[in-house]
Amino acid sequence: FFKSDKKLNFEKKWFQIQYLDKNERYSQRIIYINEIIIEKTKSDPVKERILLKANCLLRNGKIRHFNVNRIQGFAEMSEDFIKEFVISKA
Repeated sequence: FFKSDKKLNFEKKWFQIQYLDKNERYSQRIIYINEIIIEKTKSDPVKERILLKANCLLRNGKIRHFNVNRIQGFAEMSEDFIKEFVISKA
């Protein structure tokens, strides 16, 4: 789902993700995806790593980067969430 050719499906939108960090710790996050970043891996320049640059509510809205391969599950947040939490708090 989180691939550059489908970025219109997820950029500038809110998602809840289930994420496994590099230390194998599981967490649930609510993120606002700003952009997709595709970079070559250091060990193999042919392989790419896909990252999401996003504001993370678990980290007080700070920008974080999420490796797409570590996302265990996801769901787009409902319009009710956006109206209640995002727009009413602005």
